[in-house]
Amino acid sequence: METTKNKLPENYNIFFNNMSNYLDTKIYYYGSVQRQDYLYNSSDIDIDIFTENELSTIYKLIHFLDIKKNKFQNLFLKEIYRRI
Repeated sequence: METTKNKLPENYNIFFNNMSNYLDTKIYYYGSVQRQDYLYNSSDIDIDIFTENELSTIYKLIHFLDIKKNKFQNLFLKEIYRRI
């Protein structure tokens, strides 16, 4: 879903809207933020980003989030390995 069933604080909305605009793609929310068990300041916010150019999107995320490339790659690879 492009919107959340649970209301997010305005600063969260601004962050995700800015990210979506910067990446020039929609962000889809899933997980607890779409259910009744979402707890503000406790639950994480799961998002999906669909893109035709994964590498370009990764580099845009690195820039948007202002993190070092090697730190992002380590986190990204850990998440991939965790899911395998």
